[in-house]
Amino acid sequence: MAIAVEVRGPVVTTAKLFRTPLNTVPGVDTNIYTSGDALGTKMTFSVPREGIVQGIIAVDLAKQSVTFDVVMFNGDFVGGVNNDAFDMTDSNFSRLVGIAQVSTYFAFNDNSVAVEKDVGLRYLLPEGGLLWVQCVTRGTPTLAAVGDIKLGFVIEVAE
Repeated sequence: MAIAVEVRGPVVTTAKLFRTPLNTVPGVDTNIYTSGDALGTKMTFSVPREGIVQGIIAVDLAKQSVTFDVVMFNGDFVGGVNNDAFDMTDSNFSRLVGIAQVSTYFAFNDNSVAVEKDVGLRYLLPEGGLLWVQCVTRGTPTLAAVGDIKLGFVIEVAE
């Protein structure tokens, strides 16, 4: 059954944005990756307990500009082994918040940055404020240094 709603005048909502620091993806190495490999090891971000992931920022200091998935969980999970095929265990699906892809890069002289906007992924964390993440490459990068990939989030929080 549909409900008709008539709106007269502007509709105003208020929300605030929370931005995490850019954290280095742990465990990344300088060997060539294969598409589908875990890009680093699992990591956590301190975020508000409830919100909407509206943006993902990725910095690639090696200018590989590789597409990768950001797999997000609301609790601890069995993470992948860096540079091995990521095989999510069946038990991890109960903690899965969602998946977003980093693919739109702006390349500079010796590095690149991706800013993925309008992700729109709502989450609720049962365990105090940690968003758990595993990155999975969709390309074949060879990074120049261990700390080349950095990741951060922009989260909308209701006021």
